[in-house]
Formats: sequence, structure tokens, C-alpha cells
Amino acid sequence: MLTMKQKQRQSGFTITELLITTALGLSVIGSILVGYLATYTSSMDTHAASKMNQGLNAVMNLMITEFRRAGYSGNAANATDPTTNVFQ
Repeated sequence: MLTMKQKQRQSGFTITELLITTALGLSVIGSILVGYLATYTSSMDTHAASKMNQGLNAVMNLMITEFRRAGYSGNAANATDPTTNVFQ
């Protein structure tokens, strides 16, 4: 037969178990957060570099188009011959 003391005993977690579980949970969440922030900043840097390259590519295409419209020829040997330039 169970005594009165055994019936009143409650089951559950001790304060030590709760503290250890909380510390482990916070360390896992912290490491995930650090990884996420590192990935986010790396992604933002990559995005900024991609936008810069796209802008530089657009400027270079505009310069090439304007140079061609101005009659510039990349062939220096025929640069003095007006018949080789179709824009004149």
C-alpha cells in the first residue's frame, strides 16, 4: 500500500534540468542566428556587386554605341582611310 507521502510526490523537471535545457536551447538559437546573419550579409554583398556589374555593363554598352556613332574604328591601320568608315 502507498503511503500518504508517496501519493503527494510530484513528478516533473528540476530547476537544474530546466536551466541546462534553456542554456542549450539558447546556444542553438544563437548559432542559427549567427549563421543566418552571415548568410544575409554575404547575400547583400553579392547583390550589391551584381548591381554594380550590371550598371558598369550598361555604361560600357552605351560608350561602345556612342563611339561607333562617332565613327571610331578599332582598326588603327585604316583609321586615316575615309572609305573604311561607313559613318562618314
